[in-house]
Formats: sequence, structure tokens, C-alpha cells
Amino acid sequence: MKESPGRFRLIERTLLILPPFLFGLLALTQGQDVNWDLLNYHYYTGYAFWTGSWQKDMMPAGIQSLLEPLYNIFIFLLIHNLPPIAVGLLIGTLDGLGFIFLYLIAGIFIDKRIERTSYRIVFKTLLALSGLYVPNFLSQLGNTNGDVMTGLFVLSGLTILLHRMGDQSSSGWIWGGILMGMGVGLKLTNAVYILGIAVAVLFSMGINTTNSKRLISFLSGSGVGFAVTGGFWFLKIYQRFGNPFFPYYNTLFHSPYGLSVDSHDYRWFPSSFAEWIFFPFYFTKQHQIAELSIENYSFMFIYVLILLVLLKMIVSRAFPVGQIKEVEKKTFPLDEQFFLTFFVASFIIWEVTFSYYRYLSPLEELAPILIFLLLRYLLGKGAVIVTLSFILFNAMNPHYPDWGRISWGKSYFQVRGIPKGLPKEALVLVGSKPLAFVIPELPEEFRYFTIGNLGGIASPFWDKKVHEYVQKSKKPLYLLTNKDALSSNQKSLKKFGVQIDRSSCFSLKNQARAGIRLCRLRKIAIL
Repeated sequence: MKESPGRFRLIERTLLILPPFLFGLLALTQGQDVNWDLLNYHYYTGYAFWTGSWQKDMMPAGIQSLLEPLYNIFIFLLIHNLPPIAVGLLIGTLDGLGFIFLYLIAGIFIDKRIERTSYRIVFKTLLALSGLYVPNFLSQLGNTNGDVMTGLFVLSGLTILLHRMGDQSSSGWIWGGILMGMGVGLKLTNAVYILGIAVAVLFSMGINTTNSKRLISFLSGSGVGFAVTGGFWFLKIYQRFGNPFFPYYNTLFHSPYGLSVDSHDYRWFPSSFAEWIFFPFYFTKQHQIAELSIENYSFMFIYVLILLVLLKMIVSRAFPVGQIKEVEKKTFPLDEQFFLTFFVASFIIWEVTFSYYRYLSPLEELAPILIFLLLRYLLGKGAVIVTLSFILFNAMNPHYPDWGRISWGKSYFQVRGIPKGLPKEALVLVGSKPLAFVIPELPEEFRYFTIGNLGGIASPFWDKKVHEYVQKSKKPLYLLTNKDALSSNQKSLKKFGVQIDRSSCFSLKNQARAGIRLCRLRKIAIL
């Protein structure tokens, strides 16, 4: 039966439009997002920059208070202006845009491998859906963590680069770089993929005038994209703290507000030589690669397939059958070499810089496509059947974490219990996390200072500044904390010359986190 090109074009266009909305509806079944980061800093950071309060506050959300705010402004405005269910629907739909880029990337490799249009459409659809049937995507669908949503810039940039691989013009590399750079400006952890592209150009395409021009164009575009979404913010932070990424990377910038110590979170790094070498085999429920248990076999499968590919290459060259030209036909085309090198390089860079699973989101979504390419090299036409078998295996073994969900409410946090007699201005010390999400509900002229040690990064200069503000303040003093932290707060408050008036504490009730207290403080003499 003859295929109708017009009919299939309509089907493909529908496939590029409909799935994101379906993922938005799927997000509604997950429940309302109240993940730890949202309660601690996503909502507060967006509010603080939108209102300008970050200039008078001193990091009430702790070490994450000054992370790039543009994405968080978006989250704040959504939550502040829309019903919770509309927030979940919109974020879920935006997350679902990843289907489009995965479908287009799959098409680059599949359209020239499968003859029948109907088979191509079905297989590309299955690969794209399988790329989203993964722990990061399913656990973050409709939530505010941002790894999936900012990862869209990585996927869109990669789509452009792969589509323009054969062009002599540098415009595609510039635009691909701009999109990826914008993703970095929204979330610094996406820088892994900028480096992955650079390595892929150098090692899969070779160093010559054309490729050097491509790499320079890509990196220049990345710089522009980074400046567009993050440059203004990092400049402001530098002007205030002397470190554009404060409190991170202070070993390089030496801000007086922080200690010159390594700010890495080492909890997720491999703990032995074997783990460093075989890390993908540890992506199971028994090993911690994030705060919650995660299981994904895609990277383990890719690891084994790459070893088999290398073995086949070695055997092919050591014992060639027939003419050399026949052996050369079995190698990967340039776009596939580039894609494979980008994937492996990005994974290695991620492992040595973070090893935190959430930041692996773009590669996790691209994994099924790479699995097919590796299997095609090893098995030829049989790759389709084995890939479909792996997709089916993945679909039968779903395991993804819940970062925090509740039933849909009428308003997002439903903060209540704030007394009417609060002063218009006050200095509030923040003694625990995550509770900065209640700050936008308190009087706008309040100032908020953390009394924590910012994860061991705060310097004596920081403590001195907080102490000076507290002692010189003529305004009422309060402590915002959790009831379980009151005793430890009492001890740490002494160095600032204040103590808790426990009789004045009242509860800030809400539907996201229990036990939040606001207490009056009184000054004491320091011996």
C-alpha cells in the first residue's frame, strides 16, 4: 500500500503539538508540588528579586538564597497569581516540550535508517516517550526543581547542532550555543553540557580550521546566552559580596563574607575506585545518588554496549574481513560520533563535578536514542527489536522518587495564623530550613538574616555583620524557625546578643510544612 506523505506530515505535526499537553494533564495526577527546594528557596528567591528584598536580606534561605533568580521569578509569579492546579498544568506542559526535541533528535538518526514513514514515526515516538519515562522526568513532572525545564535549553541547543552538522555556516553553532548558554544562566549545573559539546567537537570532529570556527562560534554563543539569562544577576551579586557566585567558589573569589573553602556537596560522589569506574552500575535503589532512592538501568546498559562496540572495533581492525572499505562502512557516521562523544564526555564531567542524579536529566532523556545507535552498530537491523525490548523492560519497572506532593489546594501554601498586631518593620533572624516560603506572607518591610553557618561557609566577618545589625537595630526582633530547632537556636542566638521569648511564639500554619514558629527576641548582655 502506497504511503501518503501529506497524511504522515499531519500525523507528525500532531505528535509535536499534542504530547506536551498530555504531560500537563499527567502532572495533575501527581498532586501539588511542595518539594524541599521550593519551600526553601525557589519561591523566596523569585519573590526577593521581584520585590528587591534580596538587597536588604542576608540569605534567609541559607546557602541557596542567591542562586540565579530568573527561573525562580517565573515560579514565584506563577504561584503568586494562579491557582495551584493551573501551576501544575502549565509546568507539566512545559516539561512535556522535551518530547518534541527528543523526537526531532531521534529523527536525525532514524529517518535515514528506516524506509517506511509509518515505521519511522512509530519508532521515533517510542524513543521519545521512553526518554521521558525516566526517574528525573516523572518525579519532576509539574514540580519546580527545574532540572527538566532548564534542560530543555540543552536539548533544543543539541537539536540545532545535530541538524546543522553538515553546514559550512557557523550560524547553527551560534544559536545552539545561545540556547545552551541560556540554560546555564538559568541553572549553573547545565554547564556540564557546554563542556560536553566542546569535547565532542575536539575528539569526534577533529581540530581543523572549520571545526575551530564551529567551536569558537558555539562558545561565543554560549557566553551570550549565559549573559542574557544570568549575567545581570551575577554582576549584582559580585557588586554586593565580591563573588558573582557567592557563597560558592569562594576559594577563587575570596569574598570576606565567606570562608575560602570548597563548597562542593560530596555526599553523592563515588566512594571507592570501583564506584568511580563502574558508577552507572550503582544507579539502583541500594545506592544513594540523590536524597531519595533512584533506579535506572539505561546508563548501565549503555556502559556495556560501549564496551561491546569497542571490542567489535578492535576485532574488526585486528582481523579484517574483506576489503578495508567494508570495515569502514561499519563505523559511526559523523553526527553519531558527535552524539556519542557528547554523551560520554558529559557523563564523565558530571561524575567528577557533581555525581548528583538530578543534574543528569538531559542525558537520561537522550539515553534510549543512544542505546538504539549502539545496538544498530552491533546488530544491524536487529537493533530495532532489542531497543523495543529494552523500552518494554523500562516500562515494566518504573521506580522514581517523590520529592514532595500533597492534594491540590485552593491557594498554594495557605499560610495562616499571622497575628494582626505585627509591626510594619522588624528584623527577623531565620533559624532553620526550609521555611523561607512564608516570608512573602509577612510584612514586606521586614528584613531577614540567617543565623546558620551557610553549610560551614560563613566567615567571622559574616557573623560580625549580623551581630552589628542586631545590636544597632531599633526595630522589633523576631526569630523565624521550626519548633524542633528552638533549643539549638537558643544557643546560637547568644553570640548575637539576643534570646528567645518563648511566651511570645505563635504558629504559622500552612499546608506544606508543620511546626513553623515566629517568636519575639529580646537583647541580652554579652559577657
